[in-house]
Amino acid sequence: MVFILDTNIIWHYLKKDEVMKVVEKMFDPFNPEFTVIISIVTAAELYALAAKNNWGSKRKNALTNFLDALVIIDISDWRLVQY
Repeated sequence: MVFILDTNIIWHYLKKDEVMKVVEKMFDPFNPEFTVIISIVTAAELYALAAKNNWGSKRKNALTNFLDALVIIDISDWRLVQY
């Protein structure tokens, strides 16, 4: 299964809050059998939020590591319309 996640869902995962727990329980998108896709715009928004919230290098590195595990596609990528 493929999940396309938006900025707000990833943000909740980074905060490890109640919304993340609900998404995990209902969908389990980070199950190794599934693929998680985000757009490059989502990645950029997450880095902008990190800057706005004055994240230090440790949290920014954690964000980068988190995003490295995802498939990041350009918003004009034709494969996006398949899902």
